[in-house]
Amino acid sequence: MSEITVLIPELIGVYIPYNFAWNTAAAWDNIDPEDIVVCQCGPGHSLYWEAWDNILLTATFTDGEARVWRLQQEGDLLAYTGDGEEFV
Repeated sequence: MSEITVLIPELIGVYIPYNFAWNTAAAWDNIDPEDIVVCQCGPGHSLYWEAWDNILLTATFTDGEARVWRLQQEGDLLAYTGDGEEFV
């Protein structure tokens, strides 16, 4: 069974990666620091969306119960744990 939580609401729009990079990314693992720097520059950076795609594909967070969380953007930025089958 999966668990899902909204990290950043879709109303932030193109600034979701920017917001994540400045406020949330430090708690996550497996993110290339260069991708964070690019996202911190904002949507005007030529590699912004490529860096964001990399983060979505690689980022993980392990909670206190040893559950591994991953990211998915479906409008809202979501964190999920489990198989992610609901996104297929």
